[in-house]
Amino acid sequence: MTASQTARRMWTLFESVHAVTYFAAEGRAAFEAAGIRGFWRGYFAGRSEPLGRVSAAPVAASFYTFAPAMVSRALPAVWDMVTPEWTSAAGRLAGRGLLGEDGKATADGVALRACIGRATDAAAARPWPDQEFAVDLAGVLRPIALACAAEFPAMNPVGVPGPDGGEG
Repeated sequence: MTASQTARRMWTLFESVHAVTYFAAEGRAAFEAAGIRGFWRGYFAGRSEPLGRVSAAPVAASFYTFAPAMVSRALPAVWDMVTPEWTSAAGRLAGRGLLGEDGKATADGVALRACIGRATDAAAARPWPDQEFAVDLAGVLRPIALACAAEFPAMNPVGVPGPDGGEG
């Protein structure tokens, strides 16, 4: 298997684990409990909320795979739908010293974000030159990916393939 084939195979396994957050009944129920109706509204609100109550433009730019018109159908209108529990997240971050009164990241917030960014970059930059390791990892990850993919609706709206390369 080539490195690009290995990377694609690993993506189908990892994406199944990642995307379960959008499809699991618990995740959908949490969005509904927060006052958000509709899959895409929950998806964009859940992923973009750490940016604050932003408009569609920064989300379309940072998510990079969605048409701006599609994002605009959800944002910024979704922010008027959310309940106080959703907006209290900023208070919890402030309580941890990560946000200031102005809603901007404190020095600790900036440092934590940088630390998380470095760790994420290091993990994402790791190539798959060791094919034996990649095969072993795929074998360990496959049952987890299959369990997560069981939560996906058929023909899911984000096009996540099943862990075996088929439709989710």
